[in-house]
Amino acid sequence: GAAGVRRAVKKRLVLPARDGLPALPLDVLVAGPPRKHQSADCMDNPLVLYVLDPEPVLFAAAATFAFAQAAYFADVTGSEEAMFSRLFIVGVGHSADSFGLTGDGLDTQRLRSLRRRDFPPWNHKDINPDGAANKHAYRFVDALTKVVVPFVEKKLLGFRCEEKHVRRGLLGASYSAVLALQSLLHHPGTFQHFLLGSPSVCFDTDLLDEIRNSDSVAVGAKTKARVSIFLGAREREGLRLPGNVHDQMAQGAEQLLRVLQKRNVVADGVHELPGEDHSTMKLPFISRALTA
Repeated sequence: GAAGVRRAVKKRLVLPARDGLPALPLDVLVAGPPRKHQSADCMDNPLVLYVLDPEPVLFAAAATFAFAQAAYFADVTGSEEAMFSRLFIVGVGHSADSFGLTGDGLDTQRLRSLRRRDFPPWNHKDINPDGAANKHAYRFVDALTKVVVPFVEKKLLGFRCEEKHVRRGLLGASYSAVLALQSLLHHPGTFQHFLLGSPSVCFDTDLLDEIRNSDSVAVGAKTKARVSIFLGAREREGLRLPGNVHDQMAQGAEQLLRVLQKRNVVADGVHELPGEDHSTMKLPFISRALTA
């Protein structure tokens, strides 16, 4: 494989069946700072970026970009670029076999169905038209804090430093950005920086009311959680472009920014990615997000 992802390891983690939900097999992918360029304190003051819905694009893009940045800025100290020498990229998402992912391709319809089942805060109309609170999403978000983070940091990476020395980010794009927002709502202290690419709040606008009224968001504000929002500039053209998924994606992102700022959350954006629509924004989103 390519050098930028060759250091990565993949482990299977299965969330057990509960509350009438089936077991959920997850793939956890981990790529640490390249050995030649990692800082001496990378295990004592680590940065960990958790990437939701990591395959087929986001994990490989993030791991490759971090690999190159760590090498190019290996001799830099005291600047933001120095952080790549202690940055661990962790992908968390549906197991590859659950949507037929191989080197020959993937089943996009199965992956779309899994996203619609497990990511939105309320049941997606194509999965369950009752519009009720989505137990699948709540389980996923709950497991991120209670199961995935300890599994990664204690078992896979072997961190022995105190919790206060670990800085975590959570990155998602489209529906997985909405899942990241739910983590801010339900577990505001786990992640310090939320990196949201084209967050699909336009499909679930009631989420904005939750943010307006949630005590957890107030906790997030007190702990100085930061939210950065990105958007493909051509998403403003809506469904006129085949790569877009909604006419109100830009407006939803801007509303989200205003609501977060009104709750005193440190939120920046909306950072536009020139020339990109919803389907093409992921690669530039990665490079901008990892240097935000």
